[in-house]
Amino acid sequence: MKEVVLRLCLLLRFASSAVAYAAGAEMLENGGLEGPYAEGVASGWMANCYGSNRVAFAEETDSVHVGASAQRVTCLSFASGGVQFHSSGFAVEKGKPYTLTLWLKGDVKRPVTVCIRKRGEPYTAYIRRAVRIRSVWTPAVIMGEASGSDADCCVFVNFAEAGTM
Repeated sequence: MKEVVLRLCLLLRFASSAVAYAAGAEMLENGGLEGPYAEGVASGWMANCYGSNRVAFAEETDSVHVGASAQRVTCLSFASGGVQFHSSGFAVEKGKPYTLTLWLKGDVKRPVTVCIRKRGEPYTAYIRRAVRIRSVWTPAVIMGEASGSDADCCVFVNFAEAGTM
């Protein structure tokens, strides 16, 4: 059985205008994934794994990119579904620009899916990207205009294989 660890530091900025972006307008609760941690998940975030897998969430304090901690997810076994977690809710407006900056580290072979989507069914994705992970902290910047308006969206991070993100 292979032990898999996910280390992730998200720095999330959503801007509804160039002025807000330049000022660093933060629209996401605890985008830096700092503590406190409850049941291994950073405040303002929620574990949301599905399918057939064994996953443990924990605070990572060694070798973090910035701040005091990063989110770590350990997938002990994976057969199907998704290893997933998401942010607290926020609203998006159709046609407005949003920027999501992530610092990622790991050895996941296939791209990790990062999206801004509706929290519940029908799980509509308004901005979605596949992100490659490297063994060193690497930035990924996702920019786009929301394809629709929604008052209850979250940032979802998902991978579907054994490996470290």
